[in-house]
Amino acid sequence: MPKLDFEAVEELQAVGFSSEQGKALVRIIANMQTAQLATKADLAGLRTELVETREVLRGEIVAVRTEMRSELGELRSEMAALELRLTEKMSAMFTKVIIWLVGAVIASVSLMAAIGQLKK
Repeated sequence: MPKLDFEAVEELQAVGFSSEQGKALVRIIANMQTAQLATKADLAGLRTELVETREVLRGEIVAVRTEMRSELGELRSEMAALELRLTEKMSAMFTKVIIWLVGAVIASVSLMAAIGQLKK
């Protein structure tokens, strides 16, 4: 039971409350305030909930980290495959350019030979 605030009871008596009415009102207000306070059991329960929540979050973080590593591995594999395809395409294009250049050189030499033959 909360301790009565005698000053509050005296103030209530000064405005016309009886001693019993003043005490009852102060008791009611004190009980209402006390009901709002957390008990040690409340705090212990909260602490337990926080520990449980922390463990759940740790588990979720580990799961997300594992998933991200897996996805990163897949991305690396995809990038390696793309790099291989790009290298193959560039190699094919390089081969075509070399063939075109060789053809252009042969055509130029042939043209120069033909011009040389015409000049004779």
